[in-house]
Amino acid sequence: MQVSKFQIERKHRRDVGFVASLQDFTVSGEAQVPASAIVDNRAVSLYCFDEKSRQAVFVELPPHVDLTLEPFVYQTQHDEAIQIYTCSFDLFNQLAKQLPTVSQPIFVHITGRSGSTLLNHALNASGLVKSLSEPDIVSQFASLRHQATSVKEHELQELADSTIRFLFQHHHPAGIQAHAVKFRNQGTLVMDIFQAAFPHGKNLFLYRDVEGFVSSFQRILREVGLPEHKAFVEWKAEFQAYLAGDLSHFSRYVGGERVDLSIAQQLTFWWLAVIEWYIAQYENDVPAMAISYADLVGTPEKTLSAIFRYCDLPTNHVAQGLEAYERDSQAGTRMARENPLEVNAQRLTPDELQAVQQILKQHPMLKRPDFAVPTSYPI
Repeated sequence: MQVSKFQIERKHRRDVGFVASLQDFTVSGEAQVPASAIVDNRAVSLYCFDEKSRQAVFVELPPHVDLTLEPFVYQTQHDEAIQIYTCSFDLFNQLAKQLPTVSQPIFVHITGRSGSTLLNHALNASGLVKSLSEPDIVSQFASLRHQATSVKEHELQELADSTIRFLFQHHHPAGIQAHAVKFRNQGTLVMDIFQAAFPHGKNLFLYRDVEGFVSSFQRILREVGLPEHKAFVEWKAEFQAYLAGDLSHFSRYVGGERVDLSIAQQLTFWWLAVIEWYIAQYENDVPAMAISYADLVGTPEKTLSAIFRYCDLPTNHVAQGLEAYERDSQAGTRMARENPLEVNAQRLTPDELQAVQQILKQHPMLKRPDFAVPTSYPI
């Protein structure tokens, strides 16, 4: 059995909103090498799928890189990649069956700005879990299901099992009881695929209140120069390309598709889309523990203890996990706090807050004063 190996000529990552792609690299010098190059080499990690050619794509990184320490695996893989390997889906699944099973997986789904990177570090610090934060290969399942014409629904469960085996193939040291992976937003669309592939897996859904989400993300988007307004049709096309979910119905909350959206309105719809996807999964009997950002940072010991119990982990390691709270989990990235010593303190203007609330007041679920994000396991 052989796989293809390529040299990287150039790197040109698309907009960060897109998940990883073979198109992030210009490659040359294809050579056939033994499949052991992706099975046995600890420096090689699974990067993405190339949907059109039905291939799995791997990157080789410098030996010192430990992806469990990285806040965003996809970014480190891109920036540190030395060379590329590819193999067909069929060979990918065949090779995966030779790898250790992941018997106790934890799947972390998010709205964003919800403390998930902090939780990733806390799980790793516990000494019980090997956790990966946003390897794009798992979030890519949303586009495999909703946008790729070359991949059929019946293939996704086997690909999910193979993906998790490859992601953690070199992360089975003594004492590790579980393996966790954090998805990007669109991963919420495929909770059911991973639940079917791993019936004993545990799903966590980390969310932030809409005002905190919008104000926190708004700072970041303004820093990168996002225009203050964007036409609904333009925003919809852009975010549907990112997220793979249908966002057309949101036009009814702002008066139609010809309206210009403020950044606050765009972010409200982003948040709302993920909340809707999660509720749909919950109502489809996909079990999950929902955790608010306020609880995760406000009552860390109580909340982390509840997470450990839900994930069948001994709570006597919670104290080790809490050590991750002593530093900014996204330090050194664009997502880092303005002041590392305190939680970001952005506030919406009265007009921005009114725009957010106006959308929520029209939503059939969220307009109810008693609305709460549902959970299968309360804290």
